[in-house]
Amino acid sequence: KLEFERQRRSDAEENSKQLKRELKEAQERVNQQAKFIEDLREEKCIEERKLRESQHALQSAQSSKGEVESMLKAEESKVSTLEKSHAVLQTEKTLLEREVAALQVRTSQERESLKKDLEEQYKKQEDLVLNLSKKSQEDMQRLEATLRESREQAAQAAQLAKEEQIVKL
Repeated sequence: KLEFERQRRSDAEENSKQLKRELKEAQERVNQQAKFIEDLREEKCIEERKLRESQHALQSAQSSKGEVESMLKAEESKVSTLEKSHAVLQTEKTLLEREVAALQVRTSQERESLKKDLEEQYKKQEDLVLNLSKKSQEDMQRLEATLRESREQAAQAAQLAKEEQIVKL
């Protein structure tokens, strides 16, 4: 019986040790699970913070999108206005180019006309100068002839007067 009690006691101690080991292992598993749960809670907090930040970023992006769309509409309006202005300016440019071309043609025609008029006036003046020059030469020749004639008549008159004086003497 003693042996039986010892065996029972030994088995009970062995069972107790086994139960302590199992308890210790169970406590380690509980501790690990508690740690795992704590890590999950921390990850959940981090993810919730990231979600809030993402939601805030999304709201900010949506707000910015509205501002950008508003700016885009304003810029499109400016572009439209500039395109209209460009079309008007292009039309004015075309009209001005036509006017310039017409003025160039007119200026060229007037220049040719003036050139022709000046050439005609120059020719008339040249003819007038030639005619005056001829007339002047003719007048000079007549004057020379008249002078010669007058000298000859004066020389003849002087000769006659000498001859008369000689005859009187």
